[in-house]
Amino acid sequence: ALNTWFWSASMPLEHAEDRAAAIKEATGLALEGWSLAEREEGVAKLLALGPVIGGRKALAALTKCLSDPELRVREAAIAALPQMIVSKNTFLVVQALCNSARSDRQEVIRSSAILALSQVARGPMAVKMAKRVLASQEEDEDEAMLSMAHAVDTALTSVTDLEAPVREACAHTLSALTRVSDPETLSALVHLLEDAYEEVRLAAVRALDLCATAADDLAIVALIDKLDDLDVDVRQAVTKLLLKLVGRNDARVLQTLHGRLERRDPLRRLAAVSILWQLVPR
Repeated sequence: ALNTWFWSASMPLEHAEDRAAAIKEATGLALEGWSLAEREEGVAKLLALGPVIGGRKALAALTKCLSDPELRVREAAIAALPQMIVSKNTFLVVQALCNSARSDRQEVIRSSAILALSQVARGPMAVKMAKRVLASQEEDEDEAMLSMAHAVDTALTSVTDLEAPVREACAHTLSALTRVSDPETLSALVHLLEDAYEEVRLAAVRALDLCATAADDLAIVALIDKLDDLDVDVRQAVTKLLLKLVGRNDARVLQTLHGRLERRDPLRRLAAVSILWQLVPR
């Protein structure tokens, strides 16, 4: 039934009365449906209407769905919101996602909202921000820049979330939103390198691969320390990134690895030898 609706709702609505009726019907289902299935259908209809047809009314309804008691309805609304971004409502979409990322009681919603914020980086505002950074121009307070700043601030704040999936999402989103050597972003990612969960540490390394440069000493020193990480995937990712950033003959890397050859744990010594083989000059 939902697939049929998606097809029919994607067809042009020729009259303003038809558009208004479609929005009213979808909004009523999404906000007032008696069953979970009805409210999910309402969210799907709002999404199918699209940002141009649905406009602010559809966006307002989706935003209210973020407070629905049912997890699946909130998940559907999170998935729909990034697709509602057009120039006139960018900040409202980002604000709604940020509120869920900061305050929803379920980790799956917080992490999904943070990942949804990374989709902001695929739009025109990311290009605009990148040009500003490269040109060293001062930021003005237009909607795109405010939205980007709000999204980045939310991701930076959430790196201390109690749940690992949320922190992992932060690493992905920070690298997607900035893509430049930003001190606050680098500091947050370096913090995540010390996370208790290997998935979060690996996500932090991959994020640094996108936004760190050879001039970022803070990141390089932290990565060198993680050559001794307990997880083999993290060690491999760190090794590859250090090769990219500093090359094979960096004195800091070689000195650290030589010291690790003295470890009592044979597995740690073996790991140091393996990494040295990849990093020594050829």
